[in-house]
Amino acid sequence: MAHEIDFTTMAQGSAMYAYQPAWHGFGTVVQEAQTSADALRIAGLDWDVRLTDLAADMGADAIGERYRPIATHRATYRADTGRALGAVGLRYQPLQNREAFAWMDEVVGESLAIWHTCGSLRNGRQVWMLAKLPGDLEVTSSDVLNKYVLITNSHDGTGAVRMFPTSVRVVCANTPRLAISEVDSNRSDSGLPLGLKLFHTAGSLSKRVQKARELLGVIGKSHDEFATVARAMTSKQMSSQNVSDYFGSLVEGRKDRTRDKVLTALWDRFALPTNEAGHGATVWTAYNAASEYADHELRVTGRGDVRAERKFRSVLFGSAHNFKAKAWAEACELVTVA
Repeated sequence: MAHEIDFTTMAQGSAMYAYQPAWHGFGTVVQEAQTSADALRIAGLDWDVRLTDLAADMGADAIGERYRPIATHRATYRADTGRALGAVGLRYQPLQNREAFAWMDEVVGESLAIWHTCGSLRNGRQVWMLAKLPGDLEVTSSDVLNKYVLITNSHDGTGAVRMFPTSVRVVCANTPRLAISEVDSNRSDSGLPLGLKLFHTAGSLSKRVQKARELLGVIGKSHDEFATVARAMTSKQMSSQNVSDYFGSLVEGRKDRTRDKVLTALWDRFALPTNEAGHGATVWTAYNAASEYADHELRVTGRGDVRAERKFRSVLFGSAHNFKAKAWAEACELVTVA
C-alpha cells in the first residue's frame, strides 16, 4: 500500500512523536520532547536537498540531441538517496530541514528540548515540525491548552515555508483552530496572526528568515489573544436554536444524508462531559464539538493504513484543517471581545 509517510531510508517511517504515536502507528515514539539535533536524527530528517539541471527526453526519433536542456526550470533532489522531489523555478533556493529547525532554536534558546512531532511525507517532498512553547493557556480552570508552533516546508516547489501558532486541548487532545490558509496579511479578522509565509528564493530566505525570527516572537501574544477569544466564547450562552444554526452553517452545501450524519456527530460531541457538562451550552462548547469532530470523525476515503495516512494528512494540512478554520471563523462571529 502507498503511504504518505516517507519510508525511503527508515523502515519504521520518517517521523517522530513524543509520548504517543499518531493514528497510523508509523514513526518513532520517544518519551520526551527532543532537541533539534536529536529530532532530526530520530525522524530521519538529517538530509540535504540539492538542485540539478533538467533535460527533456525528446524520444528516439528526435532530430539532433535526444535529451535537451530545460532552461526555465531545475529539479530538486535528496542528496542521501538521489531521489528527485520536484521541478522548480530558477530563483528557487532549498530551505534545508536543519535550517527550519534552527528558526525555533533561535527563538526559544539553542538546544532546548521542545520538539514534539516531526516527519516527512511523500518521500521527503513535504516536511512538518511541531514545537511546544513554554507555558499553557487556561481558558477555564478545567480547560487548559498547550501552546505550539507548527512549521511546514515543501521541497518540491509546491508551496512556501509556513510557520504559525496552534494549540492542543489537553482534556481531549484535539487541536483547536489548526488552519493553514493563504496569507496575504499577518493577521486575521479576529486579530490573530494566521502565520508566516516564506518563499524559496534567495532574496526571501536571506532577508525574511531574520524577519521570521523576529515575527515568531508574536506567537506568544497570538496564543494569549486566542485564549481571550476562547474565554469570551465560554461566556456566550447559546440556545438550542443557536447551536443548530451554528452547526448548520458548517454543513451548508452538503447532500442531505451526509449533512444529517455530520449534524448528529456534532451534537454527540457537543453533549460530551468534556463539553456541555463541563462548560454549558456556550459558543466554546459548540466550537470544540466542531474541532473534535474534525480531528476524530471527519470522513476520509480508503482502508486500513491508507485511510489512516490520509486522516493524518487531513488533520495537518487538508479538509480537517479547513473545517476547523470555518468553525473558528463562525464562532468568532458570535462573540465580541473587548
